[in-house]
Amino acid sequence: MIAVLAQIGSYVPATQCRISLFDSIFTRMGAADDVARGRSTFMVELSETSEVLRLATARSLIILDELGRGTSTNDGQAIAAAVLEHLVAKESTCIFVTHYPALALVAKRYPDSVSVNHMACLETPREDGHADVTFLYRLADGLASASHGLNVARLAELPDRIIEVARVKGQELRRATEERTRQRQVSRLAEILKRTALLSAAKEGRGGSQEDKERLLDLCEAALAR
Repeated sequence: MIAVLAQIGSYVPATQCRISLFDSIFTRMGAADDVARGRSTFMVELSETSEVLRLATARSLIILDELGRGTSTNDGQAIAAAVLEHLVAKESTCIFVTHYPALALVAKRYPDSVSVNHMACLETPREDGHADVTFLYRLADGLASASHGLNVARLAELPDRIIEVARVKGQELRRATEERTRQRQVSRLAEILKRTALLSAAKEGRGGSQEDKERLLDLCEAALAR
């Protein structure tokens, strides 16, 4: 809103403001299907995103809200990450709202171009073990500590029993995810240690023909570079 007001020469709701001039402003927000044209919510989402990517320039302001939510987590996250990296390469100014924490990895690859922020909030513990969340409507650095989905469910007045079941299932899912992550890390570490040992043996020239040693050396170095 400030960008629009500033570009038409209006006052802006700020003590002071410094903002670039944009050649266009694009938004991709909301979620709705198009039954008449046989398009799902996800298809509509991607079609609109495609139009934004086609028309946007380095001087455009782009606002994308929850890109990828209309499909599976893996596919949605992959598409969102690819679009974000495309916009970084194009050098467009973009506000990219997402619930995928993994997209923060893009900021690590482009620290001078991408910053990670979340809406600051206050959590007040309650006697029932839950917490009331008060959003402060200001940006804070880094990732949010939680999505506060259960708090939204309480605000929507879902039955307490359903919310409690959701809380328990959420804890179970987090533990399962943490265990899978730990197992992958252990497997990856074991693989690296094994290939490191093979690489060391190949370099020292123990056993096998020279051609086998060179092939093993190439394979090990490629594996360690992944």
